Amino acid sequence: MPKQPESGPTWPAAWYPSPNRPGQNEFWDGSRWTGLMQNQPPRTQTGRAGLSTWVVGGAVLLSMIPFVASGGVGGLLIGAGLAAMITAIYILATGRGSWLRLPRGRKFGAVLLAGAFVVTMVGGSLVPARPSSETSSLTFSSDSKPETSVQPSTTPAPTSTPATRKPTVTTRTVTETQSIDFTTTTVDDSSLASGTTTVVTAGVPGKRTITYKVTYTDGAETGRVVVTDTTIPPVTQVIANGTYVAPAAPVPFTGGGGGGCDPNYSGQCVPIDSDVDCGGGSGNGPSYTYGPVYVVGSDIYDLDRDGDGVGCD
Repeated sequence: MPKQPESGPTWPAAWYPSPNRPGQNEFWDGSRWTGLMQNQPPRTQTGRAGLSTWVVGGAVLLSMIPFVASGGVGGLLIGAGLAAMITAIYILATGRGSWLRLPRGRKFGAVLLAGAFVVTMVGGSLVPARPSSETSSLTFSSDSKPETSVQPSTTPAPTSTPATRKPTVTTRTVTETQSIDFTTTTVDDSSLASGTTTVVTAGVPGKRTITYKVTYTDGAETGRVVVTDTTIPPVTQVIANGTYVAPAAPVPFTGGGGGGCDPNYSGQCVPIDSDVDCGGGSGNGPSYTYGPVYVVGSDIYDLDRDGDGVGCD
């Protein structure tokens, strides 16, 4: 279409690009702009591919060969997806049609980029995994026929570094009990016969109870702290040792007085005499008796000094 006409009647009446509204055509009647508008028809691409189209297309096809050789159908899809991604990025950046003569516009470029990403992901899932423990090599014999041999790989497999693990720390309450031995003491007891003993108070062991808060790291004890420490003291054992010695047998009455035993006393024989004193005391007789004697009548010899009814005790 001719360029926009300038002033003057040299341009014939026709539709020309409008000087007032870019992107639309306005009718020129041969002498002036009439204000009649119409949208400009979209530009069409020629159907003939140029040299650059064949060069770029051939490069893309050659770049897909390694993917097909190594991954089969999956590799083919990966190569096609990468080529489509490059084309979509070009359309998004320039807004122009690509080497495949695709429609222009960034909207189409965005749709193409999303589809290329999906195709690439599907191709990646179809690529067979290679064994890591063996490598394949090609050798040629003298008759130039290729032979395939599989040899163990001499490259050591990479060692994986274990991930740093946070240690497991736990706590637990532990109670320990310790026994405390009791001691023994002996006391004299005049109410027990000499040479005999008896347990007055039985001994009881004491007890110490300690409660700890114990910390464990990965199951091993790494520390402990005393929470409580309680002690029950032991009870001392008391043994009584007898010290009582029985008095000597009373000395038979051998003289003085009318002889016999005074009926005012019982328990022991109190001689009938002018005076009778308790044996072993300070009295001077002439006769003696050894208690205890019980006053059953009159205490004529004054043997019951404390008046409790028992003399010479």
